[in-house]
Amino acid sequence: MNSSLYAIISLFLIFIFSNTALAARGCTAGDCDNGVGAYIYKNGNKYEGSWKNGIKHGYGKYFYLNGAKYSGNWLDGKKHGYGEYLFANGDKYLGDWENNKRQGYGEFYYSNHVISLYSGDWNKGKREGYGVLIFSDGSKYYSNFKNNEKVGNGVLVKLNGTILPMQYDPDGKRLHNSYIQKIIKQAKDWEVTRKQFKEKT
Repeated sequence: MNSSLYAIISLFLIFIFSNTALAARGCTAGDCDNGVGAYIYKNGNKYEGSWKNGIKHGYGKYFYLNGAKYSGNWLDGKKHGYGEYLFANGDKYLGDWENNKRQGYGEFYYSNHVISLYSGDWNKGKREGYGVLIFSDGSKYYSNFKNNEKVGNGVLVKLNGTILPMQYDPDGKRLHNSYIQKIIKQAKDWEVTRKQFKEKT
């Protein structure tokens, strides 16, 4: 095969494949207006699920080109309600969403990290409110959070049951036992909340 003929065939194949790829974009199956359908976006991401007035609404799955995936509820084109997000690096979030952000109660599972799980409150996509960090060695840290950071007083509960206060009061004194008991009660309440969450999922 001479070079000119090879070049012509190559250009023809590129043309065919390009047009095939373009044809695969948009609504590829079902009803993407008011029903259930599959839609491929220009960036290669794909959505399969419910639609309302041409917008993602109801339950659906969104597949990102980088391997990430969201499975859950949508409201007016945004993640809203309960949903599960699997990150490309293996991290995973299970919980509530609002306006495309983690909001309410949820659990974030970390892969290849000293922290294996955060279970607790979220606000505008960040750890905020009461929550528990569970470490890879099984120990748990109970505390309040703000803007993803631990704030106020908290305690570390080791796997053998040892309880260690992790902060001091403004005067530099160790936490009193009465406060530790309060933290323990919060921890027990969290255990109940998580059990109810697991039953729901």
